[in-house]
This record gives sequence, C-alpha cells and structure tokens, in this order.
Amino acid sequence: MIALFLVFFLFGILAFVTADKPDGLRYKGLAQKALGKEVIPFVHRLLGILLMLSAAVGSIWYFFFPPFSNKTFFWGYLLSTLLCFLISDGVALLRFKGK
Repeated sequence: MIALFLVFFLFGILAFVTADKPDGLRYKGLAQKALGKEVIPFVHRLLGILLMLSAAVGSIWYFFFPPFSNKTFFWGYLLSTLLCFLISDGVALLRFKGK
C-alpha cells in the first residue's frame, strides 16, 4: 500500500509541476473539451493538489485506522483518485463557465 500512496503522490507532484507546460500531462478532461486549452494549467494544478492530499490522507487513514481488508481499501482509494479527476474538471467547469 505504501507504493500506491507514493505513486499517486508523485503523480500529483508531476501534475502540479507540469501545469504550465504546453500540454502538461496530456490529460484532456471534460473541462478542456468544453472550454478549450486555457483551463489546462488550472485543472492540472488542482488535480496535482487533490492527488497529493488524497495520498496523504489515505496513508494517514491506512496507518492509524487499519482497514478490514487491503483489497477493499485499494478499491476505495482508486475510487477516491477517480473522484479527484472528476472534482478538478467540475471545479474548472464551474469557474470558467461564464468566461
């Protein structure tokens, strides 16, 4: 499980650092398809922050409140990662909707 947290934490750092690059991580989400390329830096920064927070909270939760099974915790953590992607796109859609 530690490897899972480290991978997603490093992916969050990578998303945050490459936010200002022309295509960043080449993640083309709902917000980019609806609003264009100007939202890519915002989405990548927010995604990076959310993934780092998710990894930190997940690792703290895993070590202080042991789960019933690692399999359940693994799928729950992957679901939270998917929610990070959806939240970053949703916030970008709401923020840049009128611009």
